[in-house]
Amino acid sequence: MKATIYIPDDKAEVYEKAKTTLQDSISQTFVRCLERELENRLVKAERIVVELSHPETGRLSKKAFKGVWLIGSENEGEDFHPTEDGPGSGGEFSVAKTEGGRIAVLKFNRNNEGEDLRVFDDFDAFSKSEIDNQFQEFPLSLIAAVGDALGIEIIEEMDI
Repeated sequence: MKATIYIPDDKAEVYEKAKTTLQDSISQTFVRCLERELENRLVKAERIVVELSHPETGRLSKKAFKGVWLIGSENEGEDFHPTEDGPGSGGEFSVAKTEGGRIAVLKFNRNNEGEDLRVFDDFDAFSKSEIDNQFQEFPLSLIAAVGDALGIEIIEEMDI
């Protein structure tokens, strides 16, 4: 099948970079993007309520949003720790994709209570999040698991 797509003038640079950078053809890449978007739309968002325990006061608060869990749930996270020489702080995490396409990361404390809820605009912002602009915030194993759940291939470059 042949189809014509139009690239807006303000995105011409992205298109030119893709032509020279991507190993696959633009058509193959475009079809993969369409497949991923269709799969994402099929996921039914539900109301998610998370309970957060404030460390200083011990008081609980609740926050709600529409989304779907990719990793864990509102009651129980999965254990992710950095590799021996890898970046990122470890712990138990649950990760959801919101109805708006954002990534919500719930970190649990030692008592298996929700301690912190962070929201990122997209997977890229989540995967590149840093502490003090110098340390990767999340373990690579968590980033890879979320990428896998979203159908995004993550390849860790090794300097060996």
